[in-house]
Amino acid sequence: MTIGKVLNLLKYTKQKIKKTPRYQLTQRVKKYFAENKNTNLSEDERTKLLKFLSFNLVEIFNYSFVANYHFRKTPVLDDKSKGLSYVVTDQGRKLYFKRGLSHSTIRTNYNTLCLEQDKNSPHNYYYNNFKAATHTILADIGSAEGNFSLSIVDQVKHIYLFECEDPWIEALEATFEPWKEKITIVKKYVSDESNRDCVRLDDYFEDKEKPTLFKIDVEGAERRVLNGGKKTLIDDSVEKILLCTYHKTGDFEEFSKWMNRSGFNFVSPPGYIFFHLENPNYSSVAPFDFRKGLIIGTKK
Repeated sequence: MTIGKVLNLLKYTKQKIKKTPRYQLTQRVKKYFAENKNTNLSEDERTKLLKFLSFNLVEIFNYSFVANYHFRKTPVLDDKSKGLSYVVTDQGRKLYFKRGLSHSTIRTNYNTLCLEQDKNSPHNYYYNNFKAATHTILADIGSAEGNFSLSIVDQVKHIYLFECEDPWIEALEATFEPWKEKITIVKKYVSDESNRDCVRLDDYFEDKEKPTLFKIDVEGAERRVLNGGKKTLIDDSVEKILLCTYHKTGDFEEFSKWMNRSGFNFVSPPGYIFFHLENPNYSSVAPFDFRKGLIIGTKK
C-alpha cells in the first residue's frame, strides 16, 4: 500500500470516528448504489465504487489513483521579478498562477490538475493516444492557467488561449513568454453571441486559419460554445475536439448526438465524475449523479 493510500485510510478512519458530514455523505452514496442498480453506472462500475467507498471518503474522482496526488508535496516557487508564484511541471516548464493565491492553494490546484490528467482519469485529455502535431492549431477555450496548452506548446503551430479574467491573463502571459510568437491570448468568453465580453467562434475565426484542435471546458457553457461555432467546429480543417461533459446532467448524451450529427467518431475515457460536493456541508441527497467527464471526437 502506498503512502498516499495509507494517509487516505487514516483520514477516512478519523472522519468515521467523528461521523463528519463528509463521512455521512459517503455512507449515503454507498447505500444508494448498494440498493439501486438502475443507475447510469454499469454493474462493474457500481462494484468498483462500493469497494472504493469502503475505505475512502467520497470525492470527485472515486478511484485509487487519486491517492497519488492528495498528499504530494509539489514545490511552489516565487518569481520576484513578476510578483507571481509558479510550479515547475513534469516537463520542466514554469506554470504561473494568478496573484493572491497562497502556496498551499497553488499546490492543491496543481496536484488536482495532474490528477485530472492521470492516465486512469475520466477527465484525461490524452486518452486514446492523443498527440499534437507540428501543424496543430489549438483553440483552448476556457484555458484558465493553461496547463494543457503548456504541455503541447513545443509541438504545435499556434495556440489561441481564450480567457476573460485579468488575473489569469497576467499568469498566462508569464507562462507562455518563451513561446509568445505562437500564442494569441483572447480576452473574451466564447459563447453564442458576439459583444464586448463574448465572441462566437464563427465570428472570431471567420478571417483566420481555422484551428485543427479544440479543447472546450467552460464550466457549463459548452452548449453555447457549440451553438456559436456551427461552421467553425465542423470545418474540414478540424481533426479533434476535446469536449467536457460533466458540468450538467445530460451533457454526455446531448454532446454524443452532436458528435454523430457533426461527422465525428468519439470515445470517452473510462470512469465517472461525482458532482455532489459543491455544498460545503456535504448535505447532498439522492438521487446521486455520476457523469462522464469528457468526449474526444475525431473527424470521420
